[in-house]
Amino acid sequence: WSNLIVPKSNETMCSIGCLITSVSIQIAKSGTETKVGNFDPGIAMNSFSFVDGGNFIWDSARNFAPNFIYKTSISLVGMNKTNIIRKLNSYDSNKYYIVLHVARINSSSPSHFVAMDYVNESNNDIYMIDPASNEINLYNMYKIYTAHIYEKRI
Repeated sequence: WSNLIVPKSNETMCSIGCLITSVSIQIAKSGTETKVGNFDPGIAMNSFSFVDGGNFIWDSARNFAPNFIYKTSISLVGMNKTNIIRKLNSYDSNKYYIVLHVARINSSSPSHFVAMDYVNESNNDIYMIDPASNEINLYNMYKIYTAHIYEKRI
């Protein structure tokens, strides 16, 4: 699926599909019902909606997973690490699934998305599933700009 072209773009999933992949990871992690049984991000992408440039329409995840509802975006710019962790940890991990818009540590421009796995307040870390690497500790590679929150409705 990495060579599939993202709708309304000339780019492949491999080059710009980190958001689609991160949303797909969270859908799978939530265990919510989807319109197909087993799936990968390429299959999910076929149900998602996009605007020009391949930009994802956040609420379109429900086209594929009807009970996976986009709730809100939260800017985390200007917050310190402890407050970001508290804020993200305030969302019940059995009900809410979070996609993070991030930038590499040495960059000032967010250009990547990861699926938040869990928050560990005791060691002040956020763990992630990163479509572009095997790193699991978010703060080893990235700084967070925005959290996009999905809710699994039962």
